Amino acid sequence: MSRNPRKTIGKVREDYIIIKPIQGYTCNMEASYAKYWKPRTTLDVGHRGAGHSTTTAKLAKVQENTIASLRNAASHGAAYVEFEVHLSKDYVLIVYHDLTCCMAMKKKLDTEPLELFEIAVKELTFDQLQLLKDGQWDGNLSTYFNMNLFLDIILKTVWMNAGRRRIVFSSFHADICTMVRHKQNKCPVLFLTQGESKLHPELMDLRSRTTSIAITFAQFENLLGINVPSEDLLRNPSFIKRAKSKGLVIFSWGDDTNDPDNRKKLREYGVHGLLDDRIYDSNPEQPNIFQVEQLERLKKELPELKSCVCPTLSHFKSVSPCKCHHSCLEENAVDNLKTVQMQKD
Repeated sequence: MSRNPRKTIGKVREDYIIIKPIQGYTCNMEASYAKYWKPRTTLDVGHRGAGHSTTTAKLAKVQENTIASLRNAASHGAAYVEFEVHLSKDYVLIVYHDLTCCMAMKKKLDTEPLELFEIAVKELTFDQLQLLKDGQWDGNLSTYFNMNLFLDIILKTVWMNAGRRRIVFSSFHADICTMVRHKQNKCPVLFLTQGESKLHPELMDLRSRTTSIAITFAQFENLLGINVPSEDLLRNPSFIKRAKSKGLVIFSWGDDTNDPDNRKKLREYGVHGLLDDRIYDSNPEQPNIFQVEQLERLKKELPELKSCVCPTLSHFKSVSPCKCHHSCLEENAVDNLKTVQMQKD
């Protein structure tokens, strides 16, 4: 023992998070999909809607993270569309990819060089953000909103507007995944990992640096699964088998998934979902797998649809609805199709 009882002989650092219940909202067990996943063929997911439109070599035809982009992906068979959400300074949810944006100061003379200033999205109100054009960033923020407040606003907004849509939350931030999983039991959570990537800078959090650690973390936190960069899975397909053996769902993201040959390989390997920047190139205009399944159920339940021979797509397009005249109840059948309650898949 030290002769000086007040002498410091070592330090221990303990990181912790405080997870508070959602304020003003109560979850129940009426419906919980936190760990539910129905086996299907590999799902197509529209990345930022219909694709990346800012920094890739081949830009998407529609501006990313816009309603037009989301609809474009949906019309080409996307089972899900992926996008990022942030909060403005006045706590309004916005769909935007980067943590910061660039602002240009007004020039006195047109000959003066344009000077850009980078500012965090969270420092601008919604009205101010509406005035800005697209920007991009290359850095991290040291501070952000209180995570409980941040997540409570997002979760309540989603549930107020989601209706019967299938929602999956995901994040590169391991603590965010943990908090969302514990705050609610309605929607599943995927942990985004960067894996051992040569294309992206290394993340600070060890939990998201490798696919192996991400699998362990997702299993420990009882998450639905992980979302892994395609280059990692193409290099080491055994990660897919390992994740599945742990009861995890595995999605894949990255530039490599835009290559048709790589997409074919990943499907054969058995990934559950693929994020795609070119979904309008790889898929024709078509309904997604959930709509097809819904129509098949309805054909069994509604006599007026059993004899319909129209393409499946026509039942989900207002511009060219089903043209069948086999039944005088055709219009009612289409209405039933739009309003029928979704059964648990």
